[in-house]
Amino acid sequence: MQGHCAETGRNFRRAVLRWRAMRKAVVVAFVASFVGLVACSGSKGDSCDDEGKVGGQCDEGLVCGRAKVDDTGSLICLKQCNTVVDCGANEQCNAVAKTDLKGCRPD
Repeated sequence: MQGHCAETGRNFRRAVLRWRAMRKAVVVAFVASFVGLVACSGSKGDSCDDEGKVGGQCDEGLVCGRAKVDDTGSLICLKQCNTVVDCGANEQCNAVAKTDLKGCRPD
C-alpha cells in the first residue's frame, strides 16, 4: 500500500509541474501577442518612418506624412481624406508627398 501512495504522489507532482509549464506558456503567448499588436500598429498622430507609405507602421486608413501643411515637421500617421469634410475640426485635407493621397493635418 505504501508503494501505491508514493506512486500517486509522484504522479501528482508531475501533473502540477505540467500545469505550471502550460500556464507559463499561455501567459508568455498572451503577452507576446499583446506586445506584437501594440508594436506593429500606429494610430493617428504616431510617428512613422516612410513618407507616403500606406500600411506598414500606420493603421489601416492612415498614411505616413509630414505633420505640417507646408511639408515640414516630423513624419506622423495621418488620416487619409478626399476633402476637408473627411477631417476633424481644425484640420485641413492636403496632399501627402510622394503619393496621390491626401491627409488630414491641423490648421
